Amino acid sequence: MSDATIVVIGMRGVGKTSMGRFAARVLKRPFEDVDHYLEKTLSTTIPDFINTHGWPTFREQETRMLTELLEKHPIGHVISCGGGIVETASSRDSLKKYIAEGGIVLHLVRSINEIEAYLNRDTTRPMYGESMRNVWARREGWYRECCNFEFVVAGQQLKGIETEDAREWALVESNFERLLR
Repeated sequence: MSDATIVVIGMRGVGKTSMGRFAARVLKRPFEDVDHYLEKTLSTTIPDFINTHGWPTFREQETRMLTELLEKHPIGHVISCGGGIVETASSRDSLKKYIAEGGIVLHLVRSINEIEAYLNRDTTRPMYGESMRNVWARREGWYRECCNFEFVVAGQQLKGIETEDAREWALVESNFERLLR
């Protein structure tokens, strides 16, 4: 369905929130972020929730929030997921079911080298004690299994996200808008 809500997935640091917001603006749709929705709904931050309840409970809540958002907004929205949304079978099943029902799940792809370099410079995004390469090795197949579209951010496009250079960012936006349309 052409007005299906677009769900954006991908590794942490790939640009899901930035690109999701851009997609929402271009398509004139409301934007939702699963992580922000979880924090607002549960009145806590994700790090505090994980410290209090642990990763398994966080992943359960993450799946619940995705399901709630898809039930509330099956059409006409853009929803950005956290990088770990594919970690649980229940979330993967939700994403695949959404695709089977005509939904759109867009996997943003970026070189693991570029992601790692970016996250090593961004101190606001902790690594949670696991190598990014190990996380990518575990998740790569799941991302591809749970999407029906991919957009690759690479080479010169990368500079637009990191430096906000207007010319480079315009190239990213132009290519991404072409995919969206």
